[in-house]
Amino acid sequence: MVKAFFCGHELPRYITCTNLVLIPKKKEINTFSDLRPISLSNFTSRSIVENILLVQEIVHDMRLRCKPANVVIKLDMTGSHGYFLPRGVKQRDPLSPTLFILASECMSRALNYLHSKAKFRGFGMPKWSPYINHLAYADDTIIFSSAEEDSLKLIMDTLASYEAVSGQKVNKMKSAVFLHHNMTQEVEEKVFSITRIPRKEFSFTYLGVPIYYGRRMIAHYKEIIDKVFNRLNSWTGKLLSIGGRVTLIKHVLQSMPIHLLSACDPPAGVLSQIHRLFAKFFWSNSVGNSSKHWVTWTALCYPQEEGGMGFKSLQDVSKALFSKLWWNFRTKQSLWRMYMSNKYLKKEHAVTVQWKRETYIWRKLIQCRDIVEKEIWWQVKQSNSYFWLDNWTSLGELYQILPSDFNIDKTLIQTKEMGNGEGWDEQRLRELLTGNIVDHIIQSVSPLSCNDTLDRPYWKLDTGGKFTVKTAFNLVRQREEPSILYRKFWIKGLPVKISFFSWILWKAKVPLDDVVKKWGIQFPSRCYCYENPEMETNWSKREVKPNRALCR
Repeated sequence: MVKAFFCGHELPRYITCTNLVLIPKKKEINTFSDLRPISLSNFTSRSIVENILLVQEIVHDMRLRCKPANVVIKLDMTGSHGYFLPRGVKQRDPLSPTLFILASECMSRALNYLHSKAKFRGFGMPKWSPYINHLAYADDTIIFSSAEEDSLKLIMDTLASYEAVSGQKVNKMKSAVFLHHNMTQEVEEKVFSITRIPRKEFSFTYLGVPIYYGRRMIAHYKEIIDKVFNRLNSWTGKLLSIGGRVTLIKHVLQSMPIHLLSACDPPAGVLSQIHRLFAKFFWSNSVGNSSKHWVTWTALCYPQEEGGMGFKSLQDVSKALFSKLWWNFRTKQSLWRMYMSNKYLKKEHAVTVQWKRETYIWRKLIQCRDIVEKEIWWQVKQSNSYFWLDNWTSLGELYQILPSDFNIDKTLIQTKEMGNGEGWDEQRLRELLTGNIVDHIIQSVSPLSCNDTLDRPYWKLDTGGKFTVKTAFNLVRQREEPSILYRKFWIKGLPVKISFFSWILWKAKVPLDDVVKKWGIQFPSRCYCYENPEMETNWSKREVKPNRALCR
């Protein structure tokens, strides 16, 4: 389409279409400055999740390589959705989002150019990692720098030049500078004297996700808990049926933490609190009153054919989303992948590297790696896959499927080293591998080719070979044995309340006398033959005889 435009063709009208949404910055809205206009423009090759992950990884190393001190500057731009120059387009003009992207690209390149200046010293990054002094997604910009005077002056001069040519302004009262909590007052005063931006304490929110260093705390994620609680409170008192509550939980409540779970790993206590709110709403139609939960939330999260209600456990959702991150880490090139590889892998392979007290994000990725790697098959093209560590045979990684006492030639690295110019070097394969594996390679794996196409990753759980979160969720979720009986409860067209009653009756979770007595609640006897209900229960066990005189 771009080439056609430069050849004289017209651009289609939808290329400049955008949806403008006003999102409140706080609970009480008094002026338009309390609203954040978000324009859903055509952003390509940019991942909001990877931006968040990069910021979290960099901030985690705040106290490392901090001579001089590391500084994080979070910018708040005013006039970021229109251009207030004497001449130009209006704010609602369809070209406005496109011009905003172009202007932001100019600021990004100007900040990147600072790395070429001798006086500029950036944020302390791991060895071999790419130079990063800022990250931006739309108008949310974060700058990373050292506390050196020359470096901060270069950044502020660059921002001043951008303000002069774009019409945008940095709102220094709403912007913030973040330093490590051990930094001295002298460093703080020096940074403020140059930037004129006040200092704030961690944590802060970037693109809807809390950013912090140190230990995870539930307080960092209080915002998502309050959001779920407030949404449930707005539904309290509406006399929703059981079917209505099921629909709201599945399609509204469970989607609220998805963005958060795709970019961070909250403490288990956060997900437990959200699950408790879901369960309270499901059993009592409110979140403020106590109620009896007849079935645990874990049991409700099984599919209907496995005896549950079809809800999704947020723990399983988090695993599925991090499985997608691992797939992207292994198969796609990006700034985030480059940074993570240089920080954690160094000279090791992603399949064998171990977690060594690094970030919680990397630990969760390592946990999901052991599940995901078994389902990735590297289709041989250019034969750049690792011979021992990548699953290019579709049987699994060779170093795992071979016997433990098998001698592995560690000097052999890539698969293409096993070719003889015409195909597989069968003789050498038989020297290195067992006979059944060699027979499988000769018969099932396509011979080596000389094309320029890299080996293609193939997701074995999808017929098209493309990764989907749905298949990953089915892979990582908890399971129970399916039953045909459970399927008969949930018949299409049958009212949900009837299906639900049949289901809960089958599980013996209806408040009958015998069930309620297990909670320590006693009912009066229904027979005059007994003085108390306990004697009536014992009579069913042939332990107490009734008083026949009372029965006459």
